[in-house]
Amino acid sequence: MDDDFMYEDGEDFVYEEDDGAEDEEEDLGIENKYYNAKAQQDDFGTAVGEFKQLIEEDNAQTSGGSEWGFKATKQLVKLHIRNQKQPEEVLGYYDQMLGYVSRGIVARNEAEKSINDVLDTLASSADATAAAGGHDLAYRAYTATLGALKQTAAARNDRLALRTSLRLARLLMDQK
Repeated sequence: MDDDFMYEDGEDFVYEEDDGAEDEEEDLGIENKYYNAKAQQDDFGTAVGEFKQLIEEDNAQTSGGSEWGFKATKQLVKLHIRNQKQPEEVLGYYDQMLGYVSRGIVARNEAEKSINDVLDTLASSADATAAAGGHDLAYRAYTATLGALKQTAAARNDRLALRTSLRLARLLMDQK
């Protein structure tokens, strides 16, 4: 055997804890809070409060947020759309969600899937609330998406841009 890999009798192996263990515990805490908040979606006020608190904690623990902050922001957007709350709040949270994408915090496929999910929810809500200005909200979300996708290389996603452009074109055609 090779003597370089052998311990001498007087040496003891010392286990040093990995510094990443603490980060994993923080991630698990945020992940648990996300799923707890998601379970509260039937109670709009409670769910919104839980998701907002999660985002604040996530931003405090990480510089600029993590995927859990992104997911919580996505849930806030969807909650406000489903409950037909103020369009400005929907767009505000949606802009925050796009900010996570622009900063490259979320993987490209996850971002595309999430944005498509939100835009689908928005489109179905816009159809249901066309008389109440739902199309204006959809229009503003589509243009915000296209703007964010053009803004930075991290958010550049031609397939998503094409789909969003087609949705925007369909919306404009339906209005005529």
